[in-house]
Amino acid sequence: MGNSEMQIIRWGIPGWITVFTYSVLVLSINDYDIYRYANENNLNGVYLAGLAGLFVAAGVPLGYLVYQIYFSFKWRFMENDKISKALEGLKLFDDLQLKENPRNDWKKAELAFDAYLTIFLPEEVNYDDVMRRYNSLKSRTDRVHGLGATIWGISLSYIGFIVVHVFIYQIPVYLNIIFIVSSLLLLGLWLILLKNYKNSNDDSFDQMKGIMYDIEYRWRNKKK
Repeated sequence: MGNSEMQIIRWGIPGWITVFTYSVLVLSINDYDIYRYANENNLNGVYLAGLAGLFVAAGVPLGYLVYQIYFSFKWRFMENDKISKALEGLKLFDDLQLKENPRNDWKKAELAFDAYLTIFLPEEVNYDDVMRRYNSLKSRTDRVHGLGATIWGISLSYIGFIVVHVFIYQIPVYLNIIFIVSSLLLLGLWLILLKNYKNSNDDSFDQMKGIMYDIEYRWRNKKK
């Protein structure tokens, strides 16, 4: 599978989860009775099939938009100490000044990482092995961002549902026990995703540091 196909899937998953979450919330206030919902809203089978196709097709562009929202907020809430942790103990970049803002600090961390993979990479280090570890790191960070975007997708679904059904249509959803149970189940899923996101995010910084540390270790031994 090529990079383009993988990118489409990567964007699509948060978008489809967003659509799925919103659909679950809408159906929950209708007791998951699709036929009754269709009859009350004058929706025939052809219309429902077209609507389902539209939701599937909208998953990728919607997921792309969710990704942009995720990245926008990621840099606002990222903790600087996580970036510092990735460079802690590495001597080749002692003069690296962090604590500006997460976005700029991360750019510096990426430049440092790139330098370790190119400028400071000793000849005796197996380049293929370094690239294998780099690809593993890239795969992990892709999964981290996918989790983060999915978390935002679920959150946006809740926000959109509340705005439309509670504030605009003024439906007392809080009186519907099926909606409450469904919301609690989705909240549990959201919390699991959040925990996995935090753990995977921390692991990615540790993995990044491990690669640079091993390169520096070989580089310093070569200088002796």
